[in-house]
Amino acid sequence: QLLSDELAGGVHALVLHIFTPDEWREQKCAPSSPDCMGKNG
Repeated sequence: QLLSDELAGGVHALVLHIFTPDEWREQKCAPSSPDCMGKNG
């Protein structure tokens, strides 16, 4: 239910950036995701 509104239209693409808490603290910014290759991007 937490993401029901966001996922109501389906999932086009999903990128998972999996880091340990220490690795997240070392990040200078949020990792970027690749550009969409589909009809909406």
